[in-house]
Amino acid sequence: MIKKIATNTLANYILKGLQLVLNLVAIPILVHKLGEEGFGIILFAGVIVGYFNVLELGISDGVTKYVAQYLALKNYEKLQKIINSSLNLFLFIGVLVAILIVTWSYLGGVSWFNVDNMQESNYTKVFIAAGFVAITSWPQILLKSVFKGIQDFVTLNIMVGVGRLISVGLAILVALYTEIDIVYIFLLFNLDKVVLTFWQYWVLKKKLPFWSFKLFYFDKPTFRFIFSFSGWIMLGQLAVLLEYQADQLIIISFLSASYITVYAVIFYLFRIIQQISGLAASAVMPAISQMNETKDKSEIKQFVLNAVKVHSLIYVPITIVLFFMAEPFIRLWMGEKYLQYIVLIRLSIAFQLVWQSGAMFGQLYVGLGFSKKPGLIAIIVGVSNVILSIILVKYIGIAGVVLGTICIGTLSVPFVIFWMIPDIDIKPSSYFKTIFLKTQLPLILASSFLFVFFNFINQIENWIFLALIAVVFYLYLLVITFLFIIEKGKRQKLIYRVQKMIYR
Repeated sequence: MIKKIATNTLANYILKGLQLVLNLVAIPILVHKLGEEGFGIILFAGVIVGYFNVLELGISDGVTKYVAQYLALKNYEKLQKIINSSLNLFLFIGVLVAILIVTWSYLGGVSWFNVDNMQESNYTKVFIAAGFVAITSWPQILLKSVFKGIQDFVTLNIMVGVGRLISVGLAILVALYTEIDIVYIFLLFNLDKVVLTFWQYWVLKKKLPFWSFKLFYFDKPTFRFIFSFSGWIMLGQLAVLLEYQADQLIIISFLSASYITVYAVIFYLFRIIQQISGLAASAVMPAISQMNETKDKSEIKQFVLNAVKVHSLIYVPITIVLFFMAEPFIRLWMGEKYLQYIVLIRLSIAFQLVWQSGAMFGQLYVGLGFSKKPGLIAIIVGVSNVILSIILVKYIGIAGVVLGTICIGTLSVPFVIFWMIPDIDIKPSSYFKTIFLKTQLPLILASSFLFVFFNFINQIENWIFLALIAVVFYLYLLVITFLFIIEKGKRQKLIYRVQKMIYR
C-alpha cells in the first residue's frame, strides 16, 4: 500500500514539474503577444467553464472513493453501474454547460465586463469556443476520477502531461510565429481538454475489461448511493468556486481583464504550493478508502497521523524556499513591473503554511466516509471570502481580493482541528503537538536563519544561480528534518536503507 502511494505521489510530482516548466515558458510569451487583457480573457474563459463545477455535485470524488472501494471487494457489477451512471451524467452536464455559455456569449455577455470595446467581438468568440470545449472537458473530469479510483496515477499523469505539452507547445509556436486570432490560440491552449477525453476512455477500456459503456444508461439507486456521500462534497466544489474562481469574476467586474493576469502572477507561487500539497494528499484518498474496509481503527488513526506528518515535511520546506526566492523569481520570470506586488506575493506564500496544514487530513477524512463537516466549513469560507473581497476591492483594488482570501482562509483552519479531528478518535491537543509543534515549528524556526541572506537573494539576476540557491536552502531544511524531526529509530532505518542501496 505504502509503495503504491509513494509511486502515485511521485507520478503526480513529475507531472506537476512538467506543468510548471510549461507555464514558466508560456505565460510570459502569451502575455507579451496578447497583452495582459488578451491573456486575461484566455484565463477567464477557461475559468468560466469551472464556474459550473457546482453542477458536478461532488460526484467525481464519490466515484474515486467507491471505485477504489468496490475494486478491492471485486464487485464488478457495482463498478459498472457507478462508472456508467456517472459518465452519462457528466456528458449531459457538459452539453448543458456548453449551451449556457454559448447562449450567454451570443446575448452579449462579454459586454458586461470591463474590457476593450474594440476587442469585444474577438473575446466573444473565445467564450463561444470555451462552451464547446466544455462538452468534452466534463466527461474527462469523470474519467480522471476513475483512474484515481483504480490508483493508476502513473498512466493518468503520462497522458495529462503529454496532452498539456502538446497543447501549450502548439499555442506558444502559433503565438510566436503567426498573427492568428486569439480564439485559435485559446483552442490550442485547451486542446488537451478535447483529445484526452477520447484517449483516457480508450485506455480505461483496456484496464477495466469488465466495463462496457452504455450511452444514456443511468441507474437512480446508484446515483442516490453516490450522492449520499458526495452531496456534502458538492458544497466544497461550490466553495472552491466562491473562494478562487469568484475572485476573477470580481476582478473583471470591478477592475479589468488585465488584472486577471496580475492576479495569476500574484498567486502563481501560491498555486504551486497548493498543487504540490494537493497532489500528495489526493494520492492517499483512494488508499484510505480501501484501508477502511480491511484495517481496524487504531491502524487507521496511526496512518492518518503519519500521513499528515509526512505531508507537512513535503510542503513546508517548499513553501519556505519559495518565500525567500519570490522576488528574484518574479523579476526573472515576468519583469520588474510585477515587483510592485511582491508583498502580496510573499503574504500569499506565507499563508500557505497555515492553509495547507489541513489539506492531507481533509482528504483522509473524506476518504474515511466523512463529507458533511468539510462541506459546511468550505461553503462558509467561500461565501465569507466573496463578501470580504467585494468590500475590500472597492477600497484597495487587487490587494483586496488577495487579502480577502488570506484572511478568511486563516480563520477557517481552527475549525478543522477542533471540529473534525475528534471524529476519528484523535485528540486535537495530540494532533497539534505532533503536526505543529514537533514537525512544522522546527522548520519554521530554522528558516529564520535564512533571513541573513535575504538582501543577497533579492539581487540574484539569473535562473541558474537562483536554482542553485534554492537547492541549497532546501537541502538545509532537509538536514533539519533529518536531525530534529524524524524519530531516532526511523532515522537509523533510513541510514541503513541508504547504505544498503550504495553497497548493493
